Amino acid sequence: MFRLGPPDVNRFAAKGDVKRLIKALDYKDKDVRWAAVSALGEIGDPRAVEPLIDALHDQDASVREMAVVALGPIDDARAVEALREAKVDSEVEQAIAVLSHDDPVGHLAALNTLQALGQPAVNALIDALHDKDKDVRRAAVSALGEIGDACSVEPLSHALHDKDNQVRRAGVSALRKIGDARAIEPLIGVLHDETSSVRRAAVEALGEIDDERASKALRDYKIKQALIQAAAQAMRNLLGKKEAVAASASSSKQPPPSIGGMTTETYMCDVCSMSLPRSEVKFCDSATMHRAVRNGLNPWKTPGISSSSPTANLGAFFGMGSDDLYPVWRERALADMTPWGLCPSCNQVVGRM
Repeated sequence: MFRLGPPDVNRFAAKGDVKRLIKALDYKDKDVRWAAVSALGEIGDPRAVEPLIDALHDQDASVREMAVVALGPIDDARAVEALREAKVDSEVEQAIAVLSHDDPVGHLAALNTLQALGQPAVNALIDALHDKDKDVRRAAVSALGEIGDACSVEPLSHALHDKDNQVRRAGVSALRKIGDARAIEPLIGVLHDETSSVRRAAVEALGEIDDERASKALRDYKIKQALIQAAAQAMRNLLGKKEAVAASASSSKQPPPSIGGMTTETYMCDVCSMSLPRSEVKFCDSATMHRAVRNGLNPWKTPGISSSSPTANLGAFFGMGSDDLYPVWRERALADMTPWGLCPSCNQVVGRM
């Protein structure tokens, strides 16, 4: 405690009183702390090394800068290491400052800097996983994978649920590079991702892990994939029959043909696959349907779609749940650029989405 006012740093410096100068580093006035740091740097006493290192974290920027200057000439391994860490901390702070601004291009440059800095930048990169820009999130995920710090496994596992499939795929790749056993269960969960490229990445990642959980999950996945392919072919067959009937209706004046129980006078709803008179079909453009699909339209789970429809029963026939079939249906739906024919019930459901 300095009971009679601020410490007389100039007098302490003139006397070479290192002990009192060190004590002055705790004074509340930043100008006093700055002067004390400067004086200790000029004296160069080894006793001041640790206190000057502490000053690198002073709450005032000018004191921190002077601490860097003061430690520079001191020939001490502790000072050299502290200055290296301070330089890294400064670069991390600058990158974080860039990330705080609404500038996606600047964000990507800052993330490149953070990746180059390595482990000291991990916390800043983890924070960037919540950025509103998907490209920034993806870059942060990739950077964490390159750094390979084990503390990023849990945040990267959460990134596997990102709304953007490219971020999710980057998350799989990052966890694959880190190779931590804690990632096994999250990667197994990705085998049910709605995007095929993400699922394939998870298969590749799990295939490199020598763990019974991963091996069993891959065996089960391959069995399910065989069933899914059969189910997908069944869905394509249903669609093919409908298209064949429609093509026949538009190109022939002959009596309506019959294909798989359907004729040009009957139609199969493109969502639930229920057969209905063509006069009751409500046609919907592909853009509207794609919007409904992206908003969560699911023939197995969306309220208002019959639970006894052919599409809904397809999973039961193949012994699979809707979670297995839905990704296949969703990809097919988003790839279909032709108008969709809907039964009245499905038309109402799509209209609400």
